[in-house]
Amino acid sequence: MAFDIAPSTAFWQRQMARVSGAGLPGSGRAVLARFALAERDQLPVWITPCFAAGIAAWFILPGVDAQLAWIALCAALALTTRALHGRWPEMELMPRCVFVAALMLAMGSTLVMARAYVIGAEPLAKPWFGTLQGRIVERDDLPARGLVRFMVRTAPALGLPDQVRVNLAAEKDDVVLRPGAVIAVRARLMPPAQ
Repeated sequence: MAFDIAPSTAFWQRQMARVSGAGLPGSGRAVLARFALAERDQLPVWITPCFAAGIAAWFILPGVDAQLAWIALCAALALTTRALHGRWPEMELMPRCVFVAALMLAMGSTLVMARAYVIGAEPLAKPWFGTLQGRIVERDDLPARGLVRFMVRTAPALGLPDQVRVNLAAEKDDVVLRPGAVIAVRARLMPPAQ
């Protein structure tokens, strides 16, 4: 079987020749547009690093106000790009890249912030000593340290966080101390190290 039509190699060159830029042909915008077009097969790979950079920004920024401002800035950049360059099919490649990158940065920060608020709980504010009542949620044997560590869901009347971690010397361990067991013990609880 003979092939009489060879694939065209000029298509990408024609695409690159149509890239528009403001000002002179060698302007920064045109150079970036040509670079993005030449590397268009590699661009989807950058979605994950942009998302990860959004997560990293949440850890780096100093407080909730700065984190919310970062998310708003990224979302505003994405919406501004969308407003200036029209719908997705009409956008050139570089505005698409800016739109997706800004959206991924905002989504990464938003995801980790939402996760922190759903999972996070107020830590114990000061040392506490008294009778701890609750249900064992998790048990973790630490033989190298000679301890058994329990996560205990506390009774609401105690005014403690929903779950606390309690260590018990391994020689005082009992077979009834399993997840689901209800306990009442004298305990000293310390806040997390600062």
